Amino acid sequence: MLNKIALRNVLSHWRQSLAALLSISAAFFCLVIFQGYMLDVERLYWDGYRNRSMYGDVILENREATSVQAQSEPWRFELDEKDQELIGAYLNAEGASQVQEHVRFLNFSGLVTTGISSKIFLAQAFDLDRGERMREQWSWNVLYGKPLHKAVDENPLLVGQSLGFQLGCEPEKKEYSLLPEGGYKPVLRPFNCRRPDVQLSVTTESGNLNAMDFTIVGLMDSGYKDLDSRYLTLPLPLAQQLLNTKKLSYWSVKLKPGVSVSSWIDGMNRQFQNKAPHLHAIAWQDHRLGEMYLKTMSLLNIFRNFVTIVVAFISVLSVTNTMFKIVKERTREIGTLLSLGFQRSQVLSIFLREALFLSLIGCICGALLALGVTAVVNNASITYKAGVLSEPALFRIMTNLDLYVVALALLMLVTVVTSYVSCRSTVQRKIVDCLGHV
Repeated sequence: MLNKIALRNVLSHWRQSLAALLSISAAFFCLVIFQGYMLDVERLYWDGYRNRSMYGDVILENREATSVQAQSEPWRFELDEKDQELIGAYLNAEGASQVQEHVRFLNFSGLVTTGISSKIFLAQAFDLDRGERMREQWSWNVLYGKPLHKAVDENPLLVGQSLGFQLGCEPEKKEYSLLPEGGYKPVLRPFNCRRPDVQLSVTTESGNLNAMDFTIVGLMDSGYKDLDSRYLTLPLPLAQQLLNTKKLSYWSVKLKPGVSVSSWIDGMNRQFQNKAPHLHAIAWQDHRLGEMYLKTMSLLNIFRNFVTIVVAFISVLSVTNTMFKIVKERTREIGTLLSLGFQRSQVLSIFLREALFLSLIGCICGALLALGVTAVVNNASITYKAGVLSEPALFRIMTNLDLYVVALALLMLVTVVTSYVSCRSTVQRKIVDCLGHV
């Protein structure tokens, strides 16, 4: 009976109900849209490091590879053939049931020249086939030209787009090819170089100067502006030939879904402790490779929390003001119900049920609006410059069920509590005072 009365009151007082519905809907919409955008930004960075950069879940390397001493003697702390044999045996045998993919890397620097201009570069070499599988949706990882695993040239090379421009390489037509789910459209986008053949010069482990000729087969986006003007990548066997070495910088491992990263790291480190204590496994977020990611996420979390608090405060204030106004305008109705024999607790219960109905309907309206706006925005392919990123990012809003549930619970709680506080003081008044309220 009380539910019927509450629902009837919502319909009969439609003007007041409409004001409350608008306040609740707007609050719900603002909360889920902003949080949905922030979740997509987090996904963008997470996907960029884990898949696109092929860091997977775990980095395997020499424990002292990031030490001060390693900066002056980097070759001393690389993974030698004995280390590689130990790691490879574990990944292909004992750890195979939990490992989805693993990739070997060799990082180095040197000088790239076209004969006309020369630039200092930072290079990353890796296993092409395993790297392609590790990248998942980023298999086609070039803006223009072909990925390394698609190249037919003898000595293929990918360069960052900014570095490519400095070396005289430009696309025939500037295109934005990023897909909403991540990765680029797997279509050949032509580019031209004044001199596609370049020479890489490096200093080997023994201190000798070595050089090899390569062909630029694609322009890629390295992720960050500062890195893009120096970054290039090539197949691991060619890099080892150029550097006259069999060593590696590190090994990345992507685990299968459901496998605990921390437990796997503990098990791997126990293996290292017994056979090679100078090696260790570490999550990439805790590695120097993930330093920029952690700093970026920390800044984003501060921004998100600040804006969320402001939006939530304004939303709560709006809903609170609306509910107080509705209750005060119906003081005479409360007096009438009391004079008809309703108990004070029953009258209070009616208004609380009204608040529940209003908040539920308002949140449903806000959710429908948010879903509609999300669909429009995600299909509009809106791009924007995202701070230190070298290429524009897609403006997208993530739809997350947990986020909608939390927003619903928060606004229902605020509406009910506000209604209780405002109605309780009115219900406690004398019937005469309520009926005489103007």
